[in-house]
Amino acid sequence: MRLLTRLASTAKWSGSQGGNPIYYRHCNIPSSSHCCPLPLSHSTQRPKRLFSSTHKSNNKSSQQTLPPEPSLSRQVRLLMRRVPHPVAIITTPPSASSTNRTSQSHTTPRGMTVSSFNTVTLNPKPVISFNVHQPSETLLALQSSHRFVVHLLAPTPEAAKLARDFSKGNENLDLGQFEFEADDDNNGTLPRLKRKRRRHTQLQQDKGDDDQDFSFILECKYIPEKTIEIYDHVIVLGTVERLISVSPNISLSQETASGTSRFGVTYADTRFWKMGEEV
Repeated sequence: MRLLTRLASTAKWSGSQGGNPIYYRHCNIPSSSHCCPLPLSHSTQRPKRLFSSTHKSNNKSSQQTLPPEPSLSRQVRLLMRRVPHPVAIITTPPSASSTNRTSQSHTTPRGMTVSSFNTVTLNPKPVISFNVHQPSETLLALQSSHRFVVHLLAPTPEAAKLARDFSKGNENLDLGQFEFEADDDNNGTLPRLKRKRRRHTQLQQDKGDDDQDFSFILECKYIPEKTIEIYDHVIVLGTVERLISVSPNISLSQETASGTSRFGVTYADTRFWKMGEEV
């Protein structure tokens, strides 16, 4: 009772007592309340709530360790790696400006590996297409000569290595066991890839297979008016003029191929593959 009396004497009243609120310094407590107010002292402090920072820091650290979401372009790139693509090596004579230079690197035919080779139409003439990333010396040479050769690769380790070497560019190109051979026709000379003569003779003796590294080779004529430029790539279209060579493993009289060795090498998941089983 003494405590209540002392508190009541130091409290500030607001309004009449008939059920109206009684105001203590920082507390608004109705008169009908049965709880005891805190002493009105300057030393009085509200009890502090103790919070643990463990949960917050864990959330923060977990957010920091999450890898950033890849861009849409990267997502599509990763998805397309799971789609097998045909592999082809495109070769073309050096450009006119290159042939005027004395350096051997500028007089050597140009070439590149593509995994976007496909047919566009077969009638009235067969037309093929492939994509080229710019800038490209091979593209410039192709646009200068208007003619190129398409080598579709057989599923052999040697052919896969050759495709890998051509994917690194023309500078310091290592043809390894292969060499360029001039294929002459009425329109001039086209650079065709073949085994080096010594190694080629050994292959004939061992397997009797003259063109085991290439499923077929096409001579094509560039169609400049149909070229499509999209951002940093160019879609090249060409008319197939003739079949230069076809592997003995492939029979053009049959509509369907028999045996996985008759299918060309494919590219998927940054590697070269041989055709597997039928599903």
